[in-house]
Amino acid sequence: MNLELHIVEVGLNATDADLVEQMRTMDDRRQAGFKHVGCLVRRYEEDPRPLYEIPEVVAFCKKLVRIGFIAGLDVSFTVPEPVPLPIPIAPWGSLDIWVIAQGYMKDGTVEITRPLLEQFKKDLSYSNTVAEDMLSE
Repeated sequence: MNLELHIVEVGLNATDADLVEQMRTMDDRRQAGFKHVGCLVRRYEEDPRPLYEIPEVVAFCKKLVRIGFIAGLDVSFTVPEPVPLPIPIAPWGSLDIWVIAQGYMKDGTVEITRPLLEQFKKDLSYSNTVAEDMLSE
């Protein structure tokens, strides 16, 4: 059994309760030995715009940060180097979602600076606390 990657697929219509259930699943998968956990956003395959340019996706990323969803993900699958994955997809990690939620993604790139990483670290720490609270309910 290959326990490399668990992908969480979420849709923009997911409620907080749906997302908390996914958070429980992510936690279970980590405990089962999965090495990587990433996120995919569904239903935008036909939209020619990059996901970070779609206002509904940006709002959804803000929601994922707000409820602590990002705490269960790998930090990133692309920064600073792509993680080798067993399947040809590009899931998002917590940093990927956070830069979209914060509006830092421009033209498909973001400059990763020390101040940006320090703010991400603070926000991720807060997300970890929120996730613990959400999962304990």
